[in-house]
Amino acid sequence: MTHSPTIGITARKGDDAWVREHTRNYINVLNEYGATTVILAPDTPVTLPDGTRFTPDAAGRLPTDIVAHLDGLVLAGGGDVHPKYFGAELA
Repeated sequence: MTHSPTIGITARKGDDAWVREHTRNYINVLNEYGATTVILAPDTPVTLPDGTRFTPDAAGRLPTDIVAHLDGLVLAGGGDVHPKYFGAELA
């Protein structure tokens, strides 16, 4: 059996008002990423825990433990992904 790459997708946890206002669009974006990865290759997309909280998930893993097992990562855009983290400048 061949290994199917696991692709992580960053996520954002908003407050209740943000969730009510943006849930439909956010779910559509996640579905789009999932569909894209499945169409391009037989990958398994997974949504990562919100890294701002650094609390264990249900299995007791921290986000860094999960990221260590990924074969790829989709940074789901937004103004919160600053280019300086990747050695780049603002466009």
